[in-house]
Amino acid sequence: MVPEAGQFTQAYSEAVAFAFTDCDATWEQLEGEPEERIYALLGRMAPCACGRIELDGQDMSRAGLTSVAVSFGLPYARALLLASLDYAHRTGRCAQQGTVLHELVSAACPDGEPAELSALLHRLRLVHQGGTECQAVVDAFA
Repeated sequence: MVPEAGQFTQAYSEAVAFAFTDCDATWEQLEGEPEERIYALLGRMAPCACGRIELDGQDMSRAGLTSVAVSFGLPYARALLLASLDYAHRTGRCAQQGTVLHELVSAACPDGEPAELSALLHRLRLVHQGGTECQAVVDAFA
């Protein structure tokens, strides 16, 4: 079943809330960050009916994650990545999440990608290759 337009907005809101405040693995790193910086990143993000989160008007990519990690910091990139995967799952279930995950972990490592982001993407690659339950995606952020 394909979600209706309003469901995409709700799925996006829920995914962002989960990744930026409700998930301990990401919130613990963002908790002391200035709210203005979080809002600045959120202002660059938007839901797409294709089941992906857009960053600056384009589908979120590994290069986009790296840009966020460099300009905002790794905690922001981690939250954006989790929001993207959660949104994909909320809109297209495991298949959509797997597609987004595959695109991110298969993309070439951009220049300047922080080692910690590379390590997280490597853990997610292992989860994806293992065909494990969707919850294991969240566990990779711990």
